Amino acid sequence: MKSPVGKLKLVANDHALLAVLWEGHKINRTQETRALRKNDHPILDQTEEQLNQYFNGLRTEFDLPLESTARPFKGRYGKRSRKFRLA
Repeated sequence: MKSPVGKLKLVANDHALLAVLWEGHKINRTQETRALRKNDHPILDQTEEQLNQYFNGLRTEFDLPLESTARPFKGRYGKRSRKFRLA
């Protein structure tokens, strides 16, 4: 997606957002195989909509299903639906 901070790649699986990546950054092979490659997906659409609202000054909180892509010893919280706030 295009944004004021550059091109962003949104990565999701069937259930949650996995990552928002800067142009040129890559996710590891395990994450990539779990990621959706579709352009028309509800989670990706919702993420893009909320990010656009944020960049236009209309949103400071996000409500997206998130899933940690960290290894188990790094990310013990796993899949969660979270609200997060950016100041």
